[in-house]
Amino acid sequence: MKKLSLALLPFLLMSCSMFNPYGTNNIPEPAVVPHFAPQLTPHLLWQKTVGVGSAGAYLRLAPTVSGSTIYTMDQKGLLSATTSEGVSLWQINYPAGGKSDLASDGQSLAFVDAKATLHVVSSDHAHSLWTAHLSDQALAAPTFTENLVITKTIDGNVSAFDRKTGNTLWQYEHDASLLSLRASSPVLVVGSVAYVGFADGAVVALNIANGEVLWSEQAAEPQGFLEVQRMVDIDAHLIASGNRLYAATYQGQVTAFDRITGKIIWQQENSVYADIALQQGVVYAVNADGTLNAYAAENGHLLWQQKALSWHFLTGPALSQNHLVVGDVQGDLYFINATDGALLAQLPVYKKSAIITRPFVVNNLLCAIDVKGSLTAVSYTQAT
Repeated sequence: MKKLSLALLPFLLMSCSMFNPYGTNNIPEPAVVPHFAPQLTPHLLWQKTVGVGSAGAYLRLAPTVSGSTIYTMDQKGLLSATTSEGVSLWQINYPAGGKSDLASDGQSLAFVDAKATLHVVSSDHAHSLWTAHLSDQALAAPTFTENLVITKTIDGNVSAFDRKTGNTLWQYEHDASLLSLRASSPVLVVGSVAYVGFADGAVVALNIANGEVLWSEQAAEPQGFLEVQRMVDIDAHLIASGNRLYAATYQGQVTAFDRITGKIIWQQENSVYADIALQQGVVYAVNADGTLNAYAAENGHLLWQQKALSWHFLTGPALSQNHLVVGDVQGDLYFINATDGALLAQLPVYKKSAIITRPFVVNNLLCAIDVKGSLTAVSYTQAT
């Protein structure tokens, strides 16, 4: 049965109205943000076009960072390297177009194009090192280990390739859901174990030496009769800390697992499609309705909620100088107190052009990219 990627969320359906990403009349518009006294003063440092972005392709196309260099790819296949000062180093076009998020290990870049071909290239001038054809499209960034490059495709296949030669070393096949959101979490490798989140809500631990299953557990169980009701995709990055593994599902839960045994330690009901974050014993997760939740990483207790940005279709939170930063469908960045969820600052970055990829930090600068391929760097100071 062929799997269908369903465009349901703001980073999937941007073509109708920036203020109503679904293009229907029954989805609330972004909430009017209440007045607050800014505690931070953000400054836009530079802005640079690095292609056409993901506009019209409904892809996240998350950049990657190595040292002080930002690597981006647009949906037409333009791969770019830009310094943290906004200086373009090089650009190379891949005619098949970009499909997955980018990955870097410092010396190499990896991505999957629209024809399901995995590319591993040098990070200096994108010289091709090797390619491999995958069983289906891949939206998640490939994962580098010391000896492997690991991919996850939307048909549920996980493949491990020799990092130097591109030879296939092992594959793991997981049943694919009929429908899924048009995003996907990458494989997370910790030591000798690869942790994989799937569109059916399963988390599987694999031995990276041979792909053997170490444990498998459901982060969420599909509910309802219709396929759309049963979607429990794991699109947020998995996070490992100590012996814990944290996962979040759409129409499911935020879950903490024992990383060694797969035993569920705690769960909190939440519907998450954007990346989660972990800092100083707190897990941060954005609900699909725009509510930002903070949970105690130890026991899952809800510490606070911020609902002022309801239906802003937020990105996952970035961690910057002990603050949380999220982007929204209106092209604004919001700075949030990580301790209590209070709004600290708002910075309009793009006019009616959505930020759908989580902001990121390079050389202490906060960076963001919109769906039209505009890369921006921001600094901020304490308000006086």
